[in-house]
Amino acid sequence: MKQRRLLWYLFPSYVIITILSLIAATIYAYHLFSKNYIEVITAGLERNGALVEDQVKKYLFSSDFSTLDSLCKILGEKTQTRFTIILDNGLVVADSEKDPSLMDNHKNRPEVIEA
Repeated sequence: MKQRRLLWYLFPSYVIITILSLIAATIYAYHLFSKNYIEVITAGLERNGALVEDQVKKYLFSSDFSTLDSLCKILGEKTQTRFTIILDNGLVVADSEKDPSLMDNHKNRPEVIEA
């Protein structure tokens, strides 16, 4: 009978343990980084919204939607962020990327209902 070296008894178990450890570390790191990324993006969007809130309110309350649309386009270009201003009834009055008169009513969109 052939004798097997000790290395061949231990090697497979160490390889399996190493692979499982790498998989576990990768899954943990993925969840940690994705959660952090979402938090950073959310905070940035909230800051952008807070910065433009007063400017938008002024035109929104005066129903000057064409100026509001122009302001959204300027702010969107400067911040590299899309701004869409929607009335309570779902009507889009300003958007930084598209013509709001060509956009559908947003009141039935899940993100609008949730907001």
